Order: sequence, then C-alpha cells, then structure tokens
Amino acid sequence: MEPLLLSMGSRVIHMGDVGMAAHMKLIINQILGAILCVFAEGALAGMDSGLSAEKILFVLQSSVVACPAIQLKGPDMLGERVFTPNFPLKHALKDLRLAVETGKAMGIPTPVTQAAYGLFDAAREKGFGDRDISAVVRALTDRQERYGATSRGDPREMVARSSADFSLRFPGSASTAIRYSRIPSSSRPQPQ
Repeated sequence: MEPLLLSMGSRVIHMGDVGMAAHMKLIINQILGAILCVFAEGALAGMDSGLSAEKILFVLQSSVVACPAIQLKGPDMLGERVFTPNFPLKHALKDLRLAVETGKAMGIPTPVTQAAYGLFDAAREKGFGDRDISAVVRALTDRQERYGATSRGDPREMVARSSADFSLRFPGSASTAIRYSRIPSSSRPQPQ
C-alpha cells in the first residue's frame, strides 16, 4: 500500500486506527479555513488603508506568519479573484461544519472555527460554493453584485466599494452571532 500512497505524496505517515487519517485531514482543513479568513480580513483592511496587495503579500511571506496557504491563495484573493477550483469552497464549508460538530461532541469550544464557518457560508450564499476555497474573501466584499463575478479592477477600489456591513450565522444558531461593519474613511486613524 505504501508505494501507492507515495505516488500521491512525498511521505506516508501512519496515523493510527481506521479513521484517524480522516480526522487529521479535518484538522488541516479546519486550520486552513481559519488562516484564509484572517488573511482576508487583515489584507482587505490593509488595502483599504492604502497598502498595496503586492507589499502585503511580500511582507507576510517574509514574516513569522508566512505559510504556503497564503503564498498559494493570497495573490488570487487580493488580485484578479478568478477562484479556479482546486479545493471547492463548499467542501471546505462542510469540513468546517464537521470540525464544529466534532468539537461540540468532544466538549471542545470552537469559536474561531465557527467564525470561519460563517464567512465560508456567506461566500457560498453569494454563489461561490463551486469556486476555490480562496473565494472566502468574497464574504467580505460585494464585488460580484456591483461588478459581475468575472470583472477585474483595482482591489482597493473593490474594497472601498464593499457593503457597509453583514452578519454571520454559525452552525446550530438561528440568530446572528457576529455583525461586521466597515469603519468610515473619516473615522479611521490617519498615519502621522
């Protein structure tokens, strides 16, 4: 079996009993989802304040938070936003739901995963379920509604025109758990 597995990857690590490898995959996808959500929030805020997408990506990859997920998905999330499917957003949403349910069953709180689930669900509701996981950035923008899903343009303009606010739903919650609002330009701290 190992030669077959090595044809799909560079290493084989025995995870234990049946089901443990699937659980490990769930952990990886849970962390990936959270990373992309925080990256989207931070990068969009940085671009809205005047930083270029290129500088944000360069500095992040030279910092302690450098990671392959941002290196691989970041340019599309901040640039053209084509979202060619590699790992469909709807599958990541399913994994985040499973991670929340697993945490609940084990008595482990999952507030960060629940927040990521909410952003992924918002992007799915905007029609990005079949696009790549990187389309989660669309939960924070309204570019599709104003410009069409395939339009191109300056990411800072797209962020500046994003919706005033939106709400997130968490699995198992009928009520709104978090409400995000954009800070008006006039209220933002100005560089000295």
